[in-house]
Amino acid sequence: MIQTEHITEVADSAVDSAAQARREVYTPQYPGGFAMLHGNDSALARIDTVAGVRVPVPRGAQEHHHPLTGNSGAMSMLLLCLLFVLVSYRSGYKYMQNMWHNIFSVKMRDFEDHTLDETWILTALVLNACVAQGVFLYSAVAWSGDALFSRLNANVFLYCGILSVLCLVFYLCQLVLYRMLGYVFGTAEQTQSVLNGFKAMVSLQGLLLLPEVMLMLTFPHITETMLIVGFATYLCARIVFIIKGFRIFYNNLLSSVYFILYLCSVEIVPVLLVWVISVYVCSAF
Repeated sequence: MIQTEHITEVADSAVDSAAQARREVYTPQYPGGFAMLHGNDSALARIDTVAGVRVPVPRGAQEHHHPLTGNSGAMSMLLLCLLFVLVSYRSGYKYMQNMWHNIFSVKMRDFEDHTLDETWILTALVLNACVAQGVFLYSAVAWSGDALFSRLNANVFLYCGILSVLCLVFYLCQLVLYRMLGYVFGTAEQTQSVLNGFKAMVSLQGLLLLPEVMLMLTFPHITETMLIVGFATYLCARIVFIIKGFRIFYNNLLSSVYFILYLCSVEIVPVLLVWVISVYVCSAF
C-alpha cells in the first residue's frame, strides 16, 4: 500500500511538470528585426538600390557597306593591268631604268630612241595607273557619302570601269594641254622633256597606288587610311612634276605670273572637275 501511494505521487508530479512546461511561451530576442547596419547587404532601406541587370534598349539594324570587298570585277581589272605590265617589262625594261631621269631631270638624253617595246610598257603603265585611279576614286566617293551612295554596292565593276575611262580621258587631255603650253612658252625640246616627265610621273604614280588599292579591296576597315596615303602619294607626285615644269619654263619675273595661272588652270581646276564628275557619275547611273 505504501509503494502504490509513492508511485501515484511521482505520476502526479510528472503531470504537473508537463503542464507547467506547456505554459512557457518563447519570447524572441529581436522582435523588431535586426538593426540597420552600414554595409549589411541583408537589410536594405530601399529595394530600388539593389543592383540589377539593365535591359538594353533595342535599336534597328545598321547596314554596313563594304562595296569593294570580294568584288571580282575590280580585282580582275587590276590584276590584268598588272599582268600587262609584267609581260611588257621584259622587252621594255630600259624605260623603267630611265624613269627617274624623265621625272627629275630637265635635260634631254643624247639619244632619244623610243622603240616599240617602250611604247608597249608605257601603255601598260598608263592603263594600270588609270584603273588604279578609277578604283581609288570610287572608294573615295563611296567613303565620303556612304548614306547617299549606299546602292553603289551592286554595281562596283560598272562604276570602277566608268571612272577608269574618265581617268584615261583626263590623262589624254593633260597630254594635249601640256603640249600646247610647251608650244606657247617653250621650245620643242622643253616640251618633250615636260611630256616625258608627265608620262613617267603617271606611270610611277600608278605603281605606287596599286598596292594601296589592293589593300582596300582586301581589308575594307583600313579604307580611310589608304585614302589618305593615296592622296598624299598623288600630291607628292604632282609637286615633283610642278617643280620640274617651273625649272624648265621659268625665265624672268613675268614667268611667275604665268606659273600661278598655270597652277590654277591646269593643276587645280581639272582635278576638282574630275572629282565633281566622279560624284555625278556615281549618283546618276
